Amino acid sequence: MKKNFINKYNSIKDIVFKQFLTINIIIVNLILSLDYLNAKDNQKNIDTKSTQSSQIVKENTDDQSKVENFDSKEFLIKIKDHKFQPEVIKIKANQSFKLVIENLDQTIEEFESDDLKKEKLVGANKKITINVQPLAKGEYKFYGDFHQKTAQGKIIVE
Repeated sequence: MKKNFINKYNSIKDIVFKQFLTINIIIVNLILSLDYLNAKDNQKNIDTKSTQSSQIVKENTDDQSKVENFDSKEFLIKIKDHKFQPEVIKIKANQSFKLVIENLDQTIEEFESDDLKKEKLVGANKKITINVQPLAKGEYKFYGDFHQKTAQGKIIVE
């Protein structure tokens, strides 16, 4: 009798465990699907807005490393060769804005800013959007967590 009870208990335990695993797999698939749809929606929003049209670009001899744009509410920052382009963004104080981070590299990067209290993974050849609340005047540094030696930038709030 006791052995029969133990066998039934183990059988039920195995069924419950398998159902638990199945539910976890379904949840993971739902999360991945939502993440994919969100990324696709962000891509549509980025494609429909011209993030560069109103930017005034200060050109250096080699690349476009500084952007000055006081009126825009959205700034495009590209990651290429493990560096941010542009490295410096200037904005007006006390206005909210969006950072659109586009990773052109073949490896993942993490946009991180201790000053802004933001961090977000950016997949290879992917774009993300980060909403930033109004900032006081000052400098706010950001970096690529996986390539901290080369991926450095800052936001200057005037």
